[in-house]
Amino acid sequence: MKVLFVSHNANRAGAPLALLQELQVIKSKRPKLEAEVLFLKDGDIKEDFKELFPVLICSNSNNSLFNRILRRLKIKRYPNDYLSLCKKGRYNLIYANTVASFDAAIKIKNKLQIPLIGHVHEAESLVKEHNMTKEHFEEFDKIITVSELALNNLITNYEVPKQKITIQRPISKWVEKLINGNIIVPPKNKEDYDYEIAVFSNPGWQKGLDILPYVIDAFSKNHPDVKCMFYIVGNIGPKHRYHIQYDLKRMSLSDRVKWLGLVNCPLNILSQVDTLLILSREESFSLVAEEAAAVGTPIVCFEGATGAGEWIRKGAGILVPYMDFDYLAKTLYNLYSNSLLRTAIGKRGKEIVTDILKEDCQMNTIVEVIDEFS
Repeated sequence: MKVLFVSHNANRAGAPLALLQELQVIKSKRPKLEAEVLFLKDGDIKEDFKELFPVLICSNSNNSLFNRILRRLKIKRYPNDYLSLCKKGRYNLIYANTVASFDAAIKIKNKLQIPLIGHVHEAESLVKEHNMTKEHFEEFDKIITVSELALNNLITNYEVPKQKITIQRPISKWVEKLINGNIIVPPKNKEDYDYEIAVFSNPGWQKGLDILPYVIDAFSKNHPDVKCMFYIVGNIGPKHRYHIQYDLKRMSLSDRVKWLGLVNCPLNILSQVDTLLILSREESFSLVAEEAAAVGTPIVCFEGATGAGEWIRKGAGILVPYMDFDYLAKTLYNLYSNSLLRTAIGKRGKEIVTDILKEDCQMNTIVEVIDEFS
C-alpha cells in the first residue's frame, strides 16, 4: 500500500507541523508503509519531511514572474503541477491535510479513482473562508478532525454523516516532552506585578487580539489598584501591532502590555504567569491551552469558541460568556484574588492533560483510519 499525503505548504505552522508529527508516529507504527508527501507550495520544514518519506513540491504558478518571462521567450515550461506528478497506479490512498488542500486532493482522487481521507484542522469560519461546500465533503471516504466543536460544524453546516467523522486531538510536542521528562520548566519567578497574564495570538481575526484593549479597560476600571501585566506572545506584524498600540495609547493603557514576540518554548512563559487568557473568537482546538494546563496555569476563554473548551470545563480553567468583557474582567480578578483557586485549577489541569496525552499521543485513530483502506 502506498499513501499520498497532500498538504497546502511546508511552512513552520500549525497544520504542517501536526502532519509532521503524525507521519513520525505512522512511520514508527507502520514501518513497511510506503508514502510520499506532496506540498502544493514550498516551505522551510520540507527537509524534516524528507527524513521520513519522499517529498514532491508543486512549483506550478501561472502568475509567477519567472513563468511570465518563460512564456514571453516562448520557452516551454515543465508542467510541474500536482496532477502531472500523480500517476495512476502509483498510490492506493490519498490523505489531505487541512481544507486548504482539499480542492487539489479531490482533483487527484477523480484522476486516480482511489479513496480519499480528509483531515479538518479548522472550525467554522476558516472552513467557510476556503469555500468548502457539502459537495466537497461528499468526495471524502473518511474525515478526521480535532474536536467536538469542529465535528459539529461538519455535521450541522455540511451534512457530513457522523459515522464518516472521527476525532484525533492534537498533542503539543512541548507537553509530550515535559510529561516524558525530556525538558525542565523553570520555577515561577514573580516580577514587579501583582498579576501576570499571557495572551498567545497572531494577527488573524479568529484569534481576537483586537479585543484585548477592551478587556484590559474593563479590568482596569474595576480594579485600578491591581498591578496587572498582559504579555503578548506571537508573530504580530507591525501593522497589526500598531493598531493595538493605538487603541491602548488612546485608552491610557499602554503600560499594561509587554510584547514578547515569538518564543521557542512556550512552557517557559506559561510557567511564569498566573493565567493564560485565550481571546479567540474561534479555534478548532488550542495547543497553547494544553501547554498551559501541563504547567499548572489556569485558562480563561470564551464559551463555545475553542475546541479545548471540551476539557477546560472539566476543571482546567474557566469559560466565560462570549464577548462579555465585564464578566471576563470579573473572572480574571477572582483568579487573581484567590490563589487557592488558581492552585486547584492548575492541579486539575495537569491531571487532564496527562490523561489526554495517554489517550491521544499514540495517534491510534489516524493509524486505524489508514489501516481501514490497506
